[in-house]
Amino acid sequence: MINRHKIFFVCLLGGVAFATACSSLFKDYNMKDLENKEFDKEVHITEIPAPPVQEPGVEPIPPEKKLEPVQEKQKSKIKIKKEKISKVESKKEEKALEDKQKHYPDLEDGEGFVGRQPIENPFVIGEELQFSVRYFGVEAGKFTLTTKPFVEVNGKKSYHFSYQARSSSVFSLFYKVEDSAESYMDAEMLVPYSYTITARESKQVRDVKSFFNWKTNIAKTWDKKIKKGEAEPVIKDYQWDMKPYAQSVFSVPFYLRCFTLQVGKELAVNVAHEGENIIMRAKVVREEKLSTPYGKIDTFVIKPSFQIDGVFKPVGDIFLWLSKDKYKRIVRIESKIKIGTIVVSVEKVQP
Repeated sequence: MINRHKIFFVCLLGGVAFATACSSLFKDYNMKDLENKEFDKEVHITEIPAPPVQEPGVEPIPPEKKLEPVQEKQKSKIKIKKEKISKVESKKEEKALEDKQKHYPDLEDGEGFVGRQPIENPFVIGEELQFSVRYFGVEAGKFTLTTKPFVEVNGKKSYHFSYQARSSSVFSLFYKVEDSAESYMDAEMLVPYSYTITARESKQVRDVKSFFNWKTNIAKTWDKKIKKGEAEPVIKDYQWDMKPYAQSVFSVPFYLRCFTLQVGKELAVNVAHEGENIIMRAKVVREEKLSTPYGKIDTFVIKPSFQIDGVFKPVGDIFLWLSKDKYKRIVRIESKIKIGTIVVSVEKVQP
């Protein structure tokens, strides 16, 4: 269990994306076995049409509105109604406003939030972070994090975060990587709705799909895998009660960017993953000026840990570098494994 949780955390951040990666040799598999009709019934993702492009120098024509004059009698009624609001009702309204502005859940640090929204939004639509993944000083591959245009998930406006991993030509001789994952997070409440993983390996192919139902607080994950030489797919389904406002393993790296960081602070976030409710803790251990291909940048260095059923699980040394600005972009990851250290470092930021 310990190794598995270390692997999924590092994988979702791109550190060892190539360790769970894939080959393009799929002809021996029946890809129809990976179809998931149950997920397709639960999750409906649609693009949000872009607003029409306005020609330069042409003012848009506002839609016609039927305006009705406000009568003095109506104004008087409104004034009387306002005057009749009791002190008790006023206190209820104040309490409702306070609850709306309070950050939930209590486990999380609420500094810099108004309700569930950060005061400074760190996400930029169209942002693309390109990384180099190195092992023993040799480039093992490329990794990309992208914030794509908004979509609707079951009718709710959502962020769309994308992960892509590709192995280098040298590593592809041993194991070719073409991994991808898509994550969708509610734009208002900042909770995950769904994620999908596509993995293609030389000895197996695998698709994972997950759905987080916030009306019932129930999470579902469908994991389908086809091993080479085996006729039947291996299927694992998970369904469990999740904690309120829990993140997924693919939304939490982006959600972490919403918090106010300072040295010594320890953040805590609920994470729902494959039938388990995990608390991820992230301690800000220091500040560091980091050299990158596009110059030196100030960063916060964060060390994550995991707590399952009240017990901390050792996962080895994993460190994240987040830029010390309003975007708090992940710019470097280091993870020690049994042999050596995997280093993921940013090469390019767009825009």
